[in-house]
Amino acid sequence: MNVATIHDVAKYAGVSISTVSYVLSGVRPVSESTKQKVLDAMEALGYRPNPHARALSSKESHLLALFIPPTRRGLGETEIDFASHVSQEAMREGYHTILVTDEYDDLIALKEFIHQSLVDGIILMEVHTQDPRVTFLLHENIPFVIIGYCENIHSNWVDIDFEKTLFSGIQYFVEQGYRHIAFINQSEAVYASGYGPVVRSYQALERAKNIYSCDKLEHYFCEANHESGYELTKKIVQDEPLLNAFIVMTAKILILYKFS
Repeated sequence: MNVATIHDVAKYAGVSISTVSYVLSGVRPVSESTKQKVLDAMEALGYRPNPHARALSSKESHLLALFIPPTRRGLGETEIDFASHVSQEAMREGYHTILVTDEYDDLIALKEFIHQSLVDGIILMEVHTQDPRVTFLLHENIPFVIIGYCENIHSNWVDIDFEKTLFSGIQYFVEQGYRHIAFINQSEAVYASGYGPVVRSYQALERAKNIYSCDKLEHYFCEANHESGYELTKKIVQDEPLLNAFIVMTAKILILYKFS
């Protein structure tokens, strides 16, 4: 089965190849009658324009790149929900989404991707407070937004309000009469790397100590897995028997521990 080419379309419509190209790209005006001839020819021949060639000519690919760097802790339900909804909303606006899993500090790979790919925009996830990707993209002529917060950008970002979320949890426990609360964050290594949600949650807890009248409001780091969560909770219960309420950063450390 022969696949129709742009030459076939031009011959069928009785126009030049450049005219067909102008109809596809929209870079030059074409009369409605001529445009209709080209569209009719494409329909009759079953011609489908090459998306990459079309992107090169029109400078629009209707592709978005979603950057989610791999992490030792893996991706949780929240991150997966973000990615899923990005794809759904992009489709609603006529865009497809491609997933890129380069490391967050791999600027060489990011530069190659930008200079060689045909995406109309970039969305960054798993953002750090000092994120080299953001610094680089601020100087590139490509639209981008970040899901997270970076200290060197004041727009083009959306994120969970970690302070409000943490304060809501503390407020709930205080209203229920709990005054000894433990907040279990992600690991100290993740905090040291500057991963935004962990840093901001830690800062929020420090501010909460000056706001809520708790007898104890303690912060703990923990690896994002059930075993580490269990061992840490066991140690907390043994060392701090008065602690009776827990707030956890990620469901991956949730465990069942029988309090005596």
